[in-house]
Amino acid sequence: MNKAPSPRHIVWISPGFAADESDSQCIPPLQLLARELADGDEVHLRIVSLHYPQRRTAYSWHGLRVYPCYCPPPQARRRIRATELRDQHQLQREAPNDQHHSMWQSDAALLGHLAAGWLRRPHWVTLMGQDARPSNRYLRLLPTQRMRTIALSPFHAITWEQSTGRAPQRLIPWGIAPPDLGDGPRIRDVDVLGVGNLIPLKDFALWIDLVAEMARAGRIRRAVLIGGGPEAGRLRKRIERWGMSEVIQLTGPLPRTEVLAWMQRSRVLLHPSTYESFGFVLVEALALGLAVVSRPVGIARAGERWWLGADRQSLAKALVVALAGEGFAEGQIPHPLAATKAAYLDLWRDQLIDKNHFF
Repeated sequence: MNKAPSPRHIVWISPGFAADESDSQCIPPLQLLARELADGDEVHLRIVSLHYPQRRTAYSWHGLRVYPCYCPPPQARRRIRATELRDQHQLQREAPNDQHHSMWQSDAALLGHLAAGWLRRPHWVTLMGQDARPSNRYLRLLPTQRMRTIALSPFHAITWEQSTGRAPQRLIPWGIAPPDLGDGPRIRDVDVLGVGNLIPLKDFALWIDLVAEMARAGRIRRAVLIGGGPEAGRLRKRIERWGMSEVIQLTGPLPRTEVLAWMQRSRVLLHPSTYESFGFVLVEALALGLAVVSRPVGIARAGERWWLGADRQSLAKALVVALAGEGFAEGQIPHPLAATKAAYLDLWRDQLIDKNHFF
């Protein structure tokens, strides 16, 4: 009788991770994948978190061990590196055949690269966002031509190749599970929803302008913008200048469960962001039956209920079409969570690892 193979030991290194099991806001797609991996016995996953939560005591999260390495300034980065390398040595003694996987081409990738080289371990990096852009200083600090990288979307992969001259080795989209819609009434009383960090990159100033124009034309009665960030004050004043305080509600940041509840009440997600590596909010909206209007960034693709626009005029036209459609639709799951899990397990399989390529 063949003995079942032992689970592979994987160490994730990330700038942040959920502080506890009630923290739904810190990198939701990473949390979903971690839970999916924890539910099986194929791998033994442990997570090293560099900057968040701001403590240094290991804790359990849905059965997984998380090792935070937070160090306050000054010299925080140097102390975090020393702490993480020490923890990596301890983890290596517990699991001598582990593999390292960094999230972000940032200090997480730098530490993963150093630890993997020191311990002679394979190392992968999942590119997560703007770290694929040429402005990322870690592209100059790290040997990108020799590193094994994973992009989240074709748009993301092209950005990385343009920045480094080298294509990613894998493309693995974030997965999503079928949503729990509950038993309550499905009332779509919000015409347009916006969700994201309130930063210039997301271009929520344009979101306000488009919503205000549509409201004046009688196409929108209610709109909700969810998120927090440095642009909040400026955006609130913009709403007031348009005279739209009764139409547009600015909620501030909300837990993910509340964001999903707002999605269930909304007809259209308008997402004018100028850059996305993936755009997890886009697939969440599709899964909950919303129509989507966005720029052609991240995972965006034109479809039955997805309209693209590259500029203000084309986004406005797309929004008119989306608002004229049916308010209810079946949810779509473009990338199942199980498929994402399977892709990462395939990535980590022993036979796919080049034993002579450690970092």
